[in-house]
Amino acid sequence: MARWMIDARFVLQGLGLLCVVAGGASPAIAEPYLAVRTGLQCPACHVNHTGGGKRTPFGADHGLEKLPGHRLPLPEGTQPFNGTVSRLFSVGADFRGLNASRFARTEVSNTFATGEANLYADLELLRDHLRLYADVKVAPGGVSTREIVGLVENLPGRLYVKAGRFFAPFGWRLLDDGAFIRARTGYTFAAPDDGVEIGWQPGWFQGSLAVTNGNGGSADDNTNKRVSLISTWAHPRVRIGSSAAVNRQGDVGSILGGLMGGVKVSERVVALGEVDFGRDDDKAAGTVRRQVIAFGEIDVLAGRGVNLKAAFDYNDPDRADSGDEVNRVTVGVEWFAVQYTQFRLLWRRTDRPPEVRGAVFEDDRELVIEGHLFF
Repeated sequence: MARWMIDARFVLQGLGLLCVVAGGASPAIAEPYLAVRTGLQCPACHVNHTGGGKRTPFGADHGLEKLPGHRLPLPEGTQPFNGTVSRLFSVGADFRGLNASRFARTEVSNTFATGEANLYADLELLRDHLRLYADVKVAPGGVSTREIVGLVENLPGRLYVKAGRFFAPFGWRLLDDGAFIRARTGYTFAAPDDGVEIGWQPGWFQGSLAVTNGNGGSADDNTNKRVSLISTWAHPRVRIGSSAAVNRQGDVGSILGGLMGGVKVSERVVALGEVDFGRDDDKAAGTVRRQVIAFGEIDVLAGRGVNLKAAFDYNDPDRADSGDEVNRVTVGVEWFAVQYTQFRLLWRRTDRPPEVRGAVFEDDRELVIEGHLFF
C-alpha cells in the first residue's frame, strides 16, 4: 500500500506539471484520446471498426494536415502520398524504432530495437459495402498476419460483419501493449484470433460482438469459443462504454467485465480511464482467482504538434491475497515534428511487492526514445 501511495502522489504531481506548462492545442492521431477529443467513433479514422491499423482517408488527411508542428514545403505541383493507390485500393504503414534503457537494483541495460513495423492494405471490392483488409506485421519477430478479414459494411440497420483473423474487441485499444488493461486481460496486438464479428453503429452509439476461437490464433482443437463484447456511446465531450468477455480453454475458464470512459476537459486537456474485473476458474487445480485492473491517462496538447502524456496502471492479481498489487507510472512527451513523423520520450516506473518481483528486475525504471513514421 505504501508503494501505491508513493506512486499516486507522483502521478498527481506529474499531472499538475502538465497543466502548468500547457499552452496551445493541436489534434493528435492514432490513440484513443483522439476519439475522446473529437467525439468520433473509431471508424471515422480507421478501416477497422473497432480501431487500430490502417487509417481511413479522413484519418490520413487529419494526420497530414492538422497534426504536424511544422509542415515541410514540397516541390510545386506535388502532393504527399496519403496511401491512396486507386479509387478502390489503398495502403498504409507504421514503423517505430526505439532505444530503451532499463534501470534496476540488479541490472542496467540499453538496447536499440524495432518496436513496430506494420503494413496495411485495403481493397474495396464493392465500394462502401465489401472490402478485403489486411494488417501484416513485418517486424519484430518476423512476418506474421495480425489481421486479414472480409468486411461487409453499411448493411441495413447500420450493421457490419467481418470474418477472418482480427483483434477481438475489449476495452480501450491502447497503443501500449504493456498497459495492464491490455497485457493482463490478454487483449493485445500480439494476440489476434480467428472468428466472426458483428457490429451496430447507429449514430453516437457503437456496439460490437465477436465470437472467436479464444486461443490466440493457435490451431483450434476443441469446441470452446471466446465471446467478446464492447459498447460505447460517444458525445462531443464525453465517452462512456463497457466490455465483457467469457472464454474457456482446457480446464481454465475466464470471465472479464469492465467500464471505460473519457472526458474532454477543455480544448487542450483530455482524460480517459478503464476499470476491469476478472475471474479465472481452474477446475483441475480447484482454484478461483479474482483480479482488478485499472488504468488512467491524461493528455495535454501543449502546442502545435506537442502532446504531454501521463498514465497510471494498477493491478491486483488476486484479491484474496494482500500485498500483491502492482502499479506502473508513465510520463512523457510526444512531438509530431513534420508530416508523417512522431518522436516520443517516455519514462516508466513499475513497482512490484517482494512476493512477485522477477529474478532479474525489481522496481523497473525504463526510459524510451522512439521515432515513428506513419501514413
